[in-house]
Amino acid sequence: WVREDPLAAGSLAQVHLAELKQGGERVAVKVQFPRVARQCEQDLKLIGFVSGVADNLIFRSQRLQTRWLARCMRTYLEGELDFSLELTRMEEARRFFQGRNFGRKAKAPLSRIAVPRAVRDFSGKRVLTMEFVHGCRATRGNCDRLGIDAESFARTLVELNAAMALDHKRVHCDLHPGNMLLAKDCDAEEGWTVYLIDHGMYADVGEDLHAKLCELWLPPRDRS
Repeated sequence: WVREDPLAAGSLAQVHLAELKQGGERVAVKVQFPRVARQCEQDLKLIGFVSGVADNLIFRSQRLQTRWLARCMRTYLEGELDFSLELTRMEEARRFFQGRNFGRKAKAPLSRIAVPRAVRDFSGKRVLTMEFVHGCRATRGNCDRLGIDAESFARTLVELNAAMALDHKRVHCDLHPGNMLLAKDCDAEEGWTVYLIDHGMYADVGEDLHAKLCELWLPPRDRS
């Protein structure tokens, strides 16, 4: 069964609670809104046209260009609309954090990061199914309510971004409270876990940028 009322909704999709027929596992099903891809394509064409006019008529004498922004928007929006690509990123992130956590103590910041398991058999280009996780939005108010130390939570997010940029070389570009869930976890030493539940927008870290980030972030002995 699929619950008709959505659990949450965004600009491109909404999420429903469902139960798999075989095994009875409860899952979260992300369903893309009808016709949203067509609307996005029309918007991108308009943005491309306006940026071209602006470059030729307004910014030409100032040596400014805006068409790169239109191309960038198209790349990332097309990626967000393809849920099969999001599923691949989700599985890669899950494997990455599981590997980073192997052998670590529960109090290590990255051991508090988790990614729900995707259900490939019930996913596609416009539908993404994953295990259902009980949790709440990752806000300061919810941290206080759950007894989570705000400094510890902030340090966990810093470690998350550093690990993705420096080790995974692929970063999550949309880490806001609605794309993370805070969950109480009795198995963890500090009793909580951060779940990354949306993986629609990622960027690869090239070698040049990676080298600069290493110089910025790491002490000299660890830059190799």
